[in-house]
Amino acid sequence: MLDEAMTPESFKEGQNFENYVRDYLFPETDYDLVERTNTRLQCKQSRLC
Repeated sequence: MLDEAMTPESFKEGQNFENYVRDYLFPETDYDLVERTNTRLQCKQSRLC
């Protein structure tokens, strides 16, 4: 929860856009999700990004 409070607004906006595209432009019923970009938290934890 603390990480969410520390996340820059630009990252939150980007995540909202990704969710919109995935949910409305490429719904699960019509497309298979092959790969998804790591979240900020995943990058921070793995140090690969």
